[in-house]
Amino acid sequence: MRKLLILIPAVLMFATCKKDNKPIDVTGSWSLYSWDDNSLIPLHVNANQYPCMEGNVLTFNKDQTYTIKYIGTDTCFVAPHSASFPPTGTWIGMPGQAEVTGTWSQNGNTVTWGGSQGVISTSNGKTFITLHTPITYSGVTYDIKTVEVKQ
Repeated sequence: MRKLLILIPAVLMFATCKKDNKPIDVTGSWSLYSWDDNSLIPLHVNANQYPCMEGNVLTFNKDQTYTIKYIGTDTCFVAPHSASFPPTGTWIGMPGQAEVTGTWSQNGNTVTWGGSQGVISTSNGKTFITLHTPITYSGVTYDIKTVEVKQ
């Protein structure tokens, strides 16, 4: 009888600790949170430093289409720029920038769009997609890591 009393709470504990393996729903809008680039001109910026980065919006629609557009009203400079016209400098988003469209798919917590593949994760109550894009210059491959946060 004593073994049974110990076994019942143990079974109940394991039964209630079932992990939910459902993939995270990616439909909706996401904004650019960070950009880490280790190429010839390294760039390590985030939306806390440059809030205008959040104007870069990626939207996954339920019909498996997506759009990427910049909704900011000013150019999002993330490195020093000149006052010349047109301005020069490093920017991530410019008014009038062409909208990108296409189709997307999801397999578990991996989402693929426009030839890119990102991994979905959660942290501190927020949902993120982390994307690594290899870029090759003069035979050397560099990694550009971007993180999108669900709005």
